Amino acid sequence: MIKVKHMMITDVVTANPKENIREIIRILYEKHIGSVISVNANRKCIGLFTERDALRIVAKGVNLDQPLEDVMTKNVITIHEDASINEIRQMIRTHKIRHIPVVDQDNTLVGLLSVRALQDQIFGLNSEIC
Repeated sequence: MIKVKHMMITDVVTANPKENIREIIRILYEKHIGSVISVNANRKCIGLFTERDALRIVAKGVNLDQPLEDVMTKNVITIHEDASINEIRQMIRTHKIRHIPVVDQDNTLVGLLSVRALQDQIFGLNSEIC
């Protein structure tokens, strides 16, 4: 059975919640990624900031020098690394999300599941060229 741990990205870009928004947006742009996960010292997921969040706050004229923690999603939905493809599908449909932090049995961040990466795997595409 295919599980989350077989499809997740393990090289997750993380950020300190005290970093300013401008720096996080720069990271999204330069690394060509759709999200940054904010973690604490124990690698517990405490926040999520996505490209959609960046568009929203820029459109609203939010001060980009304030800390990430002021604008990140704090009640982050995570998935366990041993979850099945059906659980992934249900979570994406139920919560209408595109980026899901993957955690282990201790709720420590171990990866990231993105709809884009899933599409790449299913269709054999490379996101960087699409």
